[in-house]
Amino acid sequence: MTSLHPSFRRLILENLSELDSEKLNRYEGLLALRLELVHQRSLTPASILGKGLRPVVTATRGEIDALIRKTTEQANRIIAPVRTEFDALHKLWMARRNLAFRQGGFLQIPTTTKGLRFLFQATRAYFGTQREVFGVLTKYRLRNKSNRKRLLAIAVLILLVLFGLDSLDRNRKPNDDRPPDPKPPDSTIVR
Repeated sequence: MTSLHPSFRRLILENLSELDSEKLNRYEGLLALRLELVHQRSLTPASILGKGLRPVVTATRGEIDALIRKTTEQANRIIAPVRTEFDALHKLWMARRNLAFRQGGFLQIPTTTKGLRFLFQATRAYFGTQREVFGVLTKYRLRNKSNRKRLLAIAVLILLVLFGLDSLDRNRKPNDDRPPDPKPPDSTIVR
């Protein structure tokens, strides 16, 4: 079975609440079936004609193409509600993997100037991808019902902090910035 990379799967499960582990398992299974069908299609008599090989499958090329289309449609239906967010997360994951690849080995610092240049390019590309994906994921989080409670709690916390800062400012008198008036001389002092 072809599976998603564990770190990509975790990224999806953390960010896309509409895709649970069961849906991702079904999606992975459909992708594996599609790859198997593509492999079987390459073994049909039309593609191995003249090579002297015996075909393994008994289905025709057209039947296999129909199965490939059906499998692809089923896999796309699972991802369809969150396709843009899924693609954005995949792009972010790929940029993250490229950055990790460019960091180098043990010290995570490239040993050559060419490697250092590639690291800077990968870092710049990663931050650019983060900036690009931020809007898509923020829109999804605002639209998603499971995140609304968390966002409401954050908004209430921010309002409480702002109210506290405002009340500190109100306790201050308007003329507190000027120096205090000098004390009048005490009349009981003997001179």
